[in-house]
Amino acid sequence: EAACCRPKSRGVYGVASKLAPSGKVHVIDLLLPPESGLPRFLAQRDRGQYARSDSAWRSLLDAHFVSETFEPFDVGLGPFAMWCLFYFRGVVRRGASA
Repeated sequence: EAACCRPKSRGVYGVASKLAPSGKVHVIDLLLPPESGLPRFLAQRDRGQYARSDSAWRSLLDAHFVSETFEPFDVGLGPFAMWCLFYFRGVVRRGASA
């Protein structure tokens, strides 16, 4: 695991270990878009080396949760996308390791 992912991974595991068996986690966070443009520029300025792509987020979350929903969406001003975000809902993956 890359050093930049370890703190968040421990945090995700901490949430997973505290949920009730039927509990669900909801996450809305920033995505690093693959293509250049304003959303990628803003994501890199906001998160620096810790900006995560769609696949990086899915890998991190799937290690601890079974995904029910993963929906990317844009937030912007009028027709212009400024940030790429995602909504995730999942349940604890039983047997997930720290």
